[in-house]
Amino acid sequence: MSTSASTKEPTLLHWDSLLPARQALFIQKDAHQALKLLPMNPFLVDVSHQSLPFQNALIDLASQAYLETGQLKEATLLWKQYGRFEQASLGFICMRQYPLAREMIDALTPKRQAYWAEVVFRTCSNQLDVWPSFLHLRNRLEGDLMMMFRFKALDCMEQVMGYLNSFSLLNPEVFKLVGRVFTYSGLLQQAYFLLQRSLEKNPLDPENYFHLAQLYLEMKQRNKAKLMLRQALAINADYTPVRDLLSSLK
Repeated sequence: MSTSASTKEPTLLHWDSLLPARQALFIQKDAHQALKLLPMNPFLVDVSHQSLPFQNALIDLASQAYLETGQLKEATLLWKQYGRFEQASLGFICMRQYPLAREMIDALTPKRQAYWAEVVFRTCSNQLDVWPSFLHLRNRLEGDLMMMFRFKALDCMEQVMGYLNSFSLLNPEVFKLVGRVFTYSGLLQQAYFLLQRSLEKNPLDPENYFHLAQLYLEMKQRNKAKLMLRQALAINADYTPVRDLLSSLK
């Protein structure tokens, strides 16, 4: 589908004004409407002549709108089309299309960019023989698990969970990170087990108490939540999120 010169200019002006804000709240409010209002959807027009920041922002916007509306296939194909092969590999993994995920990983250059994608692929396909770094686990594990849960790739999640003890030797925060995933996903008993494990591993990390407090609030146990928050402040009195949450409970 082409975009005429007469309509392209106001379209660009419209999106130039919106894209810097990344449109997160706009999409979350009405993602279906966001897709309808995407006259510059990268599936529909050629944006290669636009600046790279504009292209990237538009692709971010479109793919987020697809994910918000449950259109994983469309988001994945968009990532593939525009060379976001690592994101595409995770999308294909969540759809159990492992040969296509393998193609995406093989297309990544330089190869160091493919390392985390390789870990996820081999973990989900039960052939893990490469290991992530501390930062891989810190920065990538939580988001990828959230996507797996959202799109019901529960067998992939189960494979990852089988390696948590090993991963925790590489990064002791692993149980906390995965505990947050289960809390946000509403799996409160599983989250409690994981956050307790995290607390056992690092009782001096105030974030462990903070996340347990959040979990207790989800479980309607305000007194236990307050206790966790006070314990967090005993370790770090300047922990602003803890102070704010405790104040809101008074």
